[in-house]
Amino acid sequence: MPSPALVEWRSVGLARLAELEAVHAQATGSARGRRWGTTQLNRSLFIVLVAQFQAYARGLHDQATDVHVAAALAGQRVLVRTLLTQGRKLDTQSPRRAALGSDFGRLGFGFIDALKAATASATASATASATASATASATAALDALEELIDYRNAIGHGDEATIGSIEALGRIKATKGSYRRYRRTIDRPGRYDGRCRERTVERRTRYQPPMVRRIDVANSLEVGDAVVIPWSIAEIRGTVAEVYGPANDRRVVVALTPEMSGFVVDEPTTVAFPIHLVRPAVAA
Repeated sequence: MPSPALVEWRSVGLARLAELEAVHAQATGSARGRRWGTTQLNRSLFIVLVAQFQAYARGLHDQATDVHVAAALAGQRVLVRTLLTQGRKLDTQSPRRAALGSDFGRLGFGFIDALKAATASATASATASATASATASATAALDALEELIDYRNAIGHGDEATIGSIEALGRIKATKGSYRRYRRTIDRPGRYDGRCRERTVERRTRYQPPMVRRIDVANSLEVGDAVVIPWSIAEIRGTVAEVYGPANDRRVVVALTPEMSGFVVDEPTTVAFPIHLVRPAVAA
């Protein structure tokens, strides 16, 4: 079942794009062939495309947040909403891979992994080669999103040098055809929209407040072990970098990377947790 955010994307968002596309058609005509003197009009298409995708992503995050807030105790709902939305990257930054991973990671949802899994599940064949091909396709789509945002930002900042260097790579240009290719790439949120809703509801049904979550791992953790740690009201993966302290107050230093954490963190870093809050990661 599609989320309200996806419904809005497919109606309001695409209608806004269609409105600008209609202006483009009126200005250039419908005959086949290359149009000249349309560079600025074509550039505006890329700006609006990214804006509408960002609105969709932010709306989906709002609706997933509502599920967590509804599951919280009445007295904790304002706090839970604040924890999940305060400093949200989608409010102030471009909808890049890192921003999507960070914001949805607060909900306990591995956005990037889910996109790859949803792409693979849409593949008719279940062979290893088909799955690898689907994963590569999802990675290419994410790379295309980064390229699109780089291009949009350069246009928005009037940075002709950067625009020229991006266009020189030959993948994106201020043409209607290039815009259509990137729109097709962006216009696939339904592949992971449903998975986000499923995972959010799943976490709601098994959510436990952090204060009562105690996992006894004793002294079994070793440097290099993959582990899971609490992050806001969600969980992320990391690697044990150090275990220290007396037996009654053992602590674990966990190394985090953007890739392993599902892009919840922007760069490699370390955090320290009491050992009872750290549990071994289960192999996927």
